[in-house]
Amino acid sequence: MKNMVKTGISIDADLLARCDASIPLTNAGSRSEFVSDALEYYIATLYAQDSSKVLTPALESVVSSKIALSEERISRMIFKLAVEIAMLNHQYAAAYNTEEDYINWLRDHCKQEVAMLNGRMNLNDIANEYVG
Repeated sequence: MKNMVKTGISIDADLLARCDASIPLTNAGSRSEFVSDALEYYIATLYAQDSSKVLTPALESVVSSKIALSEERISRMIFKLAVEIAMLNHQYAAAYNTEEDYINWLRDHCKQEVAMLNGRMNLNDIANEYVG
């Protein structure tokens, strides 16, 4: 537990009223705890030595929201990719009865093509190459 020292300070009446009104918005259990937390935060901003008290909540919020947004975008793209793959597999299976060697060659060819195009391809684009 911290070594607490009882002291008296002079403070503007309006500021004290705002302080008391703000206590329920925090984890502080008393006015003394609220003032102590506020002073620690203020001093940390002045010196930035203990930046974890200042930066951690803000950074955590920003990073969490960015990760959630990226996760959602990636999930949507993976779903769209899975749909395209399923369409191709069904079309291929329905149209052709091919040898295993050809399937292996096709897989290698497709790996190279996807790498070359950075994965930006869909069935409509590929069909247009063959149809005309």
